[in-house]
Amino acid sequence: MLCPRKYLSANAWRVHLAHDLQPYQCTYKNCDDERRIYGTREEWLEHEAQHSLAWHCRLHAVSEEFETRAEYKLHLRNEHPDAPPELSSEELIANAVAQSEHPRRDCPLCPTPLSTSFERQKHMIYHLERFALFALPLLEDDEESQQSDHPSRSNRGQNIGREQSIACDFSQGAISFSTDANDTSAAIDNTIIEEASLVSEPRFQGHDFQNYHVDPQGKPDGTTSRKSPAPIMRIAVAGGGGFAELLVQELSRTANSVMVLSRAPHAEFEANYDCQVVVVDYRNIDSLQYTLQGVDLVISTFSGAEQLNLIDAARRARVRTFVPSEFGGPLTMTPAPKFGPFDKGSSAALERLRHWASSRHNPMKYTVFSCGMFYEHFGPGGLEAYNIMGTTCRHCLGGTFIDIQLGKAELPDGNSQGHPVLINLTSAVDVARFVAAAVELGIDSWPLEFTMRGACITPQRIQTLCSEVRQVQFEVISRPYAEIIAWIDYYENHSDEERWLAMQQLLQIADGRYTFESANLNELVDFEPMGFRQWLYDNWGPREDRDTDEKAIKAERQLETPEKLDLRIHLGEATAH
Repeated sequence: MLCPRKYLSANAWRVHLAHDLQPYQCTYKNCDDERRIYGTREEWLEHEAQHSLAWHCRLHAVSEEFETRAEYKLHLRNEHPDAPPELSSEELIANAVAQSEHPRRDCPLCPTPLSTSFERQKHMIYHLERFALFALPLLEDDEESQQSDHPSRSNRGQNIGREQSIACDFSQGAISFSTDANDTSAAIDNTIIEEASLVSEPRFQGHDFQNYHVDPQGKPDGTTSRKSPAPIMRIAVAGGGGFAELLVQELSRTANSVMVLSRAPHAEFEANYDCQVVVVDYRNIDSLQYTLQGVDLVISTFSGAEQLNLIDAARRARVRTFVPSEFGGPLTMTPAPKFGPFDKGSSAALERLRHWASSRHNPMKYTVFSCGMFYEHFGPGGLEAYNIMGTTCRHCLGGTFIDIQLGKAELPDGNSQGHPVLINLTSAVDVARFVAAAVELGIDSWPLEFTMRGACITPQRIQTLCSEVRQVQFEVISRPYAEIIAWIDYYENHSDEERWLAMQQLLQIADGRYTFESANLNELVDFEPMGFRQWLYDNWGPREDRDTDEKAIKAERQLETPEKLDLRIHLGEATAH
């Protein structure tokens, strides 16, 4: 039986192979379910965690662990006599139970010393996945290969190389890989596809596989050289809104395992996409930490105190990289905390991430994806109609400065020096595609900030395009910079919050809140984001005009050379592309 064509890519084949081999089973003695096998890491990790539970005292800067309930209660009584009495209640004692961060045993298969539970899990996964490769059938040589004087060029060479390579994992001399959890993860994923390729892919037959060996660091020695694919990851998308769904849709098309964290069930996610939905309480950091065990990447789509709890839980669970809900303007133009409605906890989240990224103990990387304004900000019904209102596209408050439905616009005339202002914009659909494409590049190479865009135009050009698509003359009010400042003071003194927010948004635009020169992620992906004009036609244009002439779009994009863009910026114009 042949596997479907969708498994031809390296990442998809890796997941398919692991699912077929069912490589994971309990590694503890006297387990009540010791004969059960698991097809995914998530199921196996959840089972293994039940064998390494401990009571955690969170009253210390670094929590202390106790193996028994009695030890924990004795500790509270002797070390924290002044603690609130409810801390000793049965409910809070039960809530103190979580997976131990320290391994209580060494590897049962080799003498490798392990310092953390996370390292032990990664190490055991490596063993189990490699060990399961023995289940693959040995290849038989054809008549021509049997007569060959070079066994290394026959299937015998492939079989011998595979057996020796796997057996080497359990020896004293080839175990240094496990001291680095990240390197181990890469070795785990690369080894499965490399070893499976040796015994199942015809295009590799005839190579000198006897001298080809994937060492425990995931790097081939010998003369053969092939580029290893990005390792499979477990990705958690936090949130159940419209933008979260777009992310899940794109990420589930990759070979990675996708988990959705939500306050409420979302059966439609599991029905429509290859993902798992987990209902969580963002107020309970210990519970979040347990849920995030084994997760490599967390992508948040909400802000505020709950995102701070998610950041702390991710760091405790040793998540490698965190993507905060900072989809908007560049980091250099983040509003100050005093602009509360526009900050929305952004400063606190970034400060917390900087702190954990610089921690000497268990640092966690983070990357911000800056996309400017969402196109959907200008859609019928605004962001709320797309179920992303006020969550992911930060600082988009006070209503849009262009009301396409009513044909009205209130625009900043320029910045504080009187120069034209540019706005970067991207559709939410394309932002999700950009994020998924970045994941495929490998998170270890991510910079502190990715910038992307579908268009870079002035507010005046946005209004012109809206008028053109709607085929109506807009009522336009142009506000000089000094006038915007004056109106902000006026509306604040008269407690008109709605108009104050509208003026604050104009000020953000005039100050370059959505302006960045380069889009570094655009240069790395292999797709063309939708242009703003096309998006407007799709959402606002007459039905018969929504299939815009492709030649006109391509001609306009050809005008968008760096030199011509600089010229139009100087003139106050920049074409949507």
